[in-house]
This record gives sequence, C-alpha cells and structure tokens, in this order.
Amino acid sequence: IHFYKRIMFKNLKLLSQTNTRLSQSHLAQLHIWSSGPASDLPTTPSSPSILLFGFAGSSPHHLAKQAAVYSSLGYNSLAAILPAQHLFSYDITQIQTCAHLVVEAAYKHNYQEVVIHSLSNNGAILYQHLTQLVATQYQDIIIKGAVFDSAPGPGTNLEYLPFPVANKGRLSKPFLYLAYPNVNRVNGMKLEDILAASVDQARRLEVNWRLHQAVPWPGPYLMQERADWPILFLYSRRDGQIPWRYISKVADMQRKQGRKVTTHMFSSSGHVAHLKTHPEEYKETIREFLENTC
Repeated sequence: IHFYKRIMFKNLKLLSQTNTRLSQSHLAQLHIWSSGPASDLPTTPSSPSILLFGFAGSSPHHLAKQAAVYSSLGYNSLAAILPAQHLFSYDITQIQTCAHLVVEAAYKHNYQEVVIHSLSNNGAILYQHLTQLVATQYQDIIIKGAVFDSAPGPGTNLEYLPFPVANKGRLSKPFLYLAYPNVNRVNGMKLEDILAASVDQARRLEVNWRLHQAVPWPGPYLMQERADWPILFLYSRRDGQIPWRYISKVADMQRKQGRKVTTHMFSSSGHVAHLKTHPEEYKETIREFLENTC
C-alpha cells in the first residue's frame, strides 16, 4: 500500500492544479431533491414517504429512475447523493453533516414516517448515520422500513475471495485505497481525474483514518444493527462489486436477531442495475414490501 501511495503522490506532480480542483469539486455537494406521486394517481400521497440514497458517482438522472418507481406507486420521495469522496476518504464528520441535511429536508417536506432506500455502500453509509441521528436526536421521525439495493458490502478484500475466509469484518485502509479508483473507473472518469481524486483521497484518509477507523463500514454495521423496522435486500449473483454471499450473510444475521427480513435475488442484473434489467420485477418487489411490511 505504501508503494501505491508513493505512485499516487508522484503522479500529483504531473497533474495541473486545475485538474485537481475539478476532481475535488466533482460531486462536492450533497444533492437533495423531491418527487411526488404520478399525476394520474390520487392526490393524497401514500404513507410512508421515501428517502432515496444514491450510489457512489451517481447523478440525479440515475436516481430519478428509482424515484419514478415510487412515484408510480403513489409515494413522495426525497433523493440524496452523498459525495463519494466523503465515503472513500472516510470523512465521517462530513457524512454526519450530510445526514443532518437530509433530516432537515425531511422536516421541511413534513415527512414523519419514512422508508429508506439505499443503493450500494454510498447509500448504506448515509442510512447508517441518518438512522443513528434519528435514534438520538430526531425521534419524532419514524423509520418504517429499509431497502438495500446492491448493498451492503464488506470493508475488506477477503470477502471478495471465491471461498469463505474467517475474518473479523473490520474495515481496512488498503480496501479504501483500492476501491475508490475502481469505482471512479467504473463510472467512466478519465485517468488523470482518477489519479487526482486518489491523491486527494490519500491526503484526506491519512487524517480521517486516525479519527474514525473504529467506525464500522456499512456491512459490519448492518451485521450487528439493532432495529425493529423490516428490511428488504435486492441483490444478484451477477453483481461484480458486492459479493452476493456477503449480503446473504447480513440478511441471515438479522433474521437470527428476530428481525423481519425479505430478500430478493435477481437472475441476471449487475451492480445497481436491477431496475434497469428487471423493471417490472423490481417494481413489484418494492410494492409488495411496502404493502405487506410497512
């Protein structure tokens, strides 16, 4: 990992300050916007309202597709995309600030009962810190359920091996260093911007790791979460970024704790692509979960 960091800092000298600023400003702000029920449905929205949390590197265009599903079912929704740099530099302070902003938006729209829909680890970590805020500071907001779409994932590369490996489930710094450029590559970022983003990550992570390394990654957190609202896991064996076996392990652990858990395994969709590949199946699964458990 030290060799990897030396290479990144060497490349920093080759990058212009302009490119670095562009990389740091990419997804630099938390986007929050609302959607209502489809116009051909009754004017009174269904309860609960939906909080949608986007995957790392997603845009409002991506999350609008999930919002459209809930609109077609008659639900109001608020969508938010946590800046990916906060997740992969493990800036827990900034993540908590974003969670506060979502809560403020929920109050502004008079959301009292909510279901939280989280895409990938970027959505799941916002769920993690928002639910902690609700439990300690905003208890008049009632969480009625949670949907995890291609999430949660482990914080260690060991869980990505094709065979079971005993590990303590703790987040590792090498995992974060390797995951961020891979996510940026999958999202189509240019090589020079990937390098600039990774250099910025390394600088921030060195500081944040000392402060927040004991804070669990979403997967280990959800293994041990103590909550009573029902949860739905949407995942696939074809997911190339989150091991499906790990999601099943999280679901089984929650069932053993007495929680109401629903799992839905899609046959052929990739990471956060279940809606795109199986739109009707996806919508029906969401509808059944909301009607039967929330």
